[in-house]
Amino acid sequence: MTMKLLLVMAFCTLTINSHAEYKAFTLYKGKTVASASAIVTRLCSEITITADQKTKVTEIISTFIDEKNKILPLQESNKAAYEEKRASYFKILKAKLSEVLLKVQLEKFLQLKPKVAETDNTLYYLFY
Repeated sequence: MTMKLLLVMAFCTLTINSHAEYKAFTLYKGKTVASASAIVTRLCSEITITADQKTKVTEIISTFIDEKNKILPLQESNKAAYEEKRASYFKILKAKLSEVLLKVQLEKFLQLKPKVAETDNTLYYLFY
């Protein structure tokens, strides 16, 4: 009986963890896009962010992702328009982050920019 209970608990834990990992990413036309929480988790591990900063950064990144998701169809239909809007959104993202993060933290964030080929990098979606 105890063994069955332990097995059921282990299965439930694995299922919940798998679902959480699945929810950390969404798909857009076959491309994996990291969620704001996955991105912020990565940022927390790379740069030191306080709890207050984490809340604000999560909100800023969530807004950025929502706005960027709206222009994703342009990536295929009108690359120039997409790139112009993406650059504008990133400029706004950087400005908002500069209000929350210290200068050193913002510099570290910008240094985390992945290479173009690193599409599996959690931060890729912020920069490209």
